Amino acid sequence: MMKQKSSGKILLAALGCILTVVLTMLAFVPFLNEILAVEVIQQQEPEVSLSQNPEKPEEIPVTVYYIMETESKKISELYIEVFPIGKESVAYLKLPVDTKVNLSEELYKSLQTYAPELPQHFKLSNMAEGFSKEYGLTGCNRILSEVIGMSFTEYVRTDAASFREWLELQEKETDASDFFEGYTEWLAGSFSSRTTEERWSYYESLQTVQQVIVEEAPGSREKDGFLISSKRSKERLEELMRWSESESVQEEN
Repeated sequence: MMKQKSSGKILLAALGCILTVVLTMLAFVPFLNEILAVEVIQQQEPEVSLSQNPEKPEEIPVTVYYIMETESKKISELYIEVFPIGKESVAYLKLPVDTKVNLSEELYKSLQTYAPELPQHFKLSNMAEGFSKEYGLTGCNRILSEVIGMSFTEYVRTDAASFREWLELQEKETDASDFFEGYTEWLAGSFSSRTTEERWSYYESLQTVQQVIVEEAPGSREKDGFLISSKRSKERLEELMRWSESESVQEEN
């Protein structure tokens, strides 16, 4: 009888212990859930940005044209284009590529960040050689801005054959289909700081062009190269930018 009572007490004690453990575990379940919970981060859907229409074309775009053969950093020809929107003429001021350049100390030090081996004295034909392919023509525009004394930000790079074809296309009589095809080829054969959409925004105005004027920048030729007149070149560009409907695009005597 004593054994049965003892066994009963042991059984009750065991059940009590088991119940205590179970209750303790149940009490810790919320705490464990919080610790072991895996937070599922919901990724936000990317915002769909609608492409913006290209900005309204400039009234008088000024663009530097670099004539360079493929994969070459040598500039064979150099022009500054002045294109008054809506006019029948477009002008190109040709800068001799043997023009001598002496960079100011300030610009020279600034450009060394992008072209450590860039000399301070050189000719325009060599000004792209020290720069990377990506920064090259931006650096060249900065140099020309100092040489002429006015700011240039836009550029076009193309080879000599493509440039000649483009000049001829602007002057010869063509129907809409031929001009469209020619302009498409011109865009494919040239690289610009402007986007393709921006360049197409000038298409209708370019169709009205009937005359291409090319004149050399003012200056004097010396034995070791061309000495450009910065003052007169800037004045001439400003004159070209002030064209009115009645003005003729002819070089002044």
